[in-house]
Amino acid sequence: MDSRFYKDPEEFLPERFVRGDTSLSAEYKNTNPFALLPFGFGVRSCVGQRLAETEIYVLTAKASGCSLTVFIFLYTLT
Repeated sequence: MDSRFYKDPEEFLPERFVRGDTSLSAEYKNTNPFALLPFGFGVRSCVGQRLAETEIYVLTAKASGCSLTVFIFLYTLT
């Protein structure tokens, strides 16, 4: 990550990406929303984004032992 956009970019703080989280101060949370786009944006976005996100859901369901049909149902609601 770039230090122009994130305070302490080398520090592991996954909370800085959670919307509505109040555990971090404002200087950690107020960043440019386009500073980190792992799949791109708009016309130039990744064609495999939906596949990658689906694989993450499936792996999470298998790792947690949860029913895959529940995860698919929740995925279609988003």
